[in-house]
Amino acid sequence: MRRQEISILKAIGIILMVVGHSGCPALLRDAIYQFHMPLFFIASGMCLKEEHIGNIKGFVIRKIKGVWWPYVKYGTLFLLLHNVFYHLNIYNSSYGYLDSVSNLYTIKDFLWKFTKVIRMTGSEQLLGGFWFLHALFWGSIIGVLTLSVLKKKSGVTLILLMIFTLLFCYFNVDIRYVYITSTTLLAASFFLIGYICKNIKNTDYIYPVAIIAIVLGILYGADGMMISKMNLIVPYIIVATLCTLAVYQCSKLMLRYEKLSKCLAYIGDNSLQILVWHFLSFKLVSLLIIVIYDLPIESLAKFPVIEDVGQGWWLAYVLVGVVIPLLVQRIFQYCYLIARKLMFKAKIIAC
Repeated sequence: MRRQEISILKAIGIILMVVGHSGCPALLRDAIYQFHMPLFFIASGMCLKEEHIGNIKGFVIRKIKGVWWPYVKYGTLFLLLHNVFYHLNIYNSSYGYLDSVSNLYTIKDFLWKFTKVIRMTGSEQLLGGFWFLHALFWGSIIGVLTLSVLKKKSGVTLILLMIFTLLFCYFNVDIRYVYITSTTLLAASFFLIGYICKNIKNTDYIYPVAIIAIVLGILYGADGMMISKMNLIVPYIIVATLCTLAVYQCSKLMLRYEKLSKCLAYIGDNSLQILVWHFLSFKLVSLLIIVIYDLPIESLAKFPVIEDVGQGWWLAYVLVGVVIPLLVQRIFQYCYLIARKLMFKAKIIAC
């Protein structure tokens, strides 16, 4: 049974992700990056059912269908479109993310990058957020596997995962071919935290505690899940968990408002589509900026957004980054239904 508060929680998380990528004010971005990605791993852990722990094979199959396949499907699509995007200046050799620019792919490039897509170890720039799917796939499997081995002793399992996270970070471990790192184990730790906290009771104390935690995180903590300093991992886990629990409590309070909760639940249930399409959707706003400010068309390749223009454009990026993917999803669903009806009519005529 779908828990609507979890869908709302995911909606808040995905909107915050788009805001964080939009070129928003630095302070807002720093606050968002204290918890917005751990929120998704914790939400996934909250949805873990007891029968999944005793059925590892079934759980892995679920993750292959629900996480690996979307990664490969969209990863392959965007890979095949790379040269098309290059000719449209969505990619080019002048601009990109930081110092990373693009060139036309050869057949050899396509084949090599396709092997990375299959292994979930690399995707196109426009799918930059797909590191999350890799971490979710392996993190959840590692979490359930360790829970099963340790006979559902969730506290012991969490401590063990956190220890391995610290060790992987300290020794800079990277398991080749599948790219399991300290970030992967950190994702597994958050997944376990979600499992432990899924029936947590409401408390108004969580709000001031979360505010204090996020302020301390901004001042002294890590800037996101890609943590390179071992001493920042445990404080980051604490800050991200407290903030996520505060947002989770807000999500449950929003259930009182039917229209708002339905709207947010719809966004949350389609968060994958926003993850897939929001960077490409950003290009519509970038194109508008290019026209208004008479910038060279090559500026379209600036990633994720064009920042060196007037303030306030980040709001347009957020609006487009959330709305356009949802419209694309609705169009796909409508076309699918039309296609099914046409096929059904064709079968009746043939009979």
